[in-house]
Amino acid sequence: MRIGKVLIHPTFVFTLLCFFLAENSVYSLAVLFCAAFHEMGHIAAIYAQGATIAELSLLPFGAQIRLNKDVGYKKEAIIAACGPIFGILLSALLFPLSIVFNSELLFFCAVCSLWLSAINILPARGFDGARILKCAFLQNFEYEKALTLIKSSELVSLVLLTLCVVATIIFSSCNLSLCAICIYLLFSASGCDY
Repeated sequence: MRIGKVLIHPTFVFTLLCFFLAENSVYSLAVLFCAAFHEMGHIAAIYAQGATIAELSLLPFGAQIRLNKDVGYKKEAIIAACGPIFGILLSALLFPLSIVFNSELLFFCAVCSLWLSAINILPARGFDGARILKCAFLQNFEYEKALTLIKSSELVSLVLLTLCVVATIIFSSCNLSLCAICIYLLFSASGCDY
């Protein structure tokens, strides 16, 4: 398994430092573990599809992967889907283990992994769901019609994501890390550069 160039976005290190300074707990590592496992799903799918990674960019709350070659819409959709699928599988493994071992940390990881998968499957710009939907639209419709459908789905998803973010902030009692992640997700989905 070979990865071409690895780039670290300037805000990546800053975000990690803030994340650990604000939380200073094993739960911070648990969130990072779930995010890394999600990205491993994409990487495993890339190599299973016979592609290679030209560039891996580490972003504040995720990664962006550029392939060496175009793999086509079907394979790209599979690659996009494997991140959330890995997250759901991890959650399915950790839920029973959290009960068997009566572990709050394992339960937290299971919920976190499930939450990351659910949010990522939304068809909002920059999310895996948007890549899957884009591939489906471009493969099945004329280009102009596909673009119209993509833009409409992104708008609907941005509204849904905003509701999820507000609910997460309210129910987490304004947890600093979750607030930062939610704000990042909104900026990312709205197409703003960070």
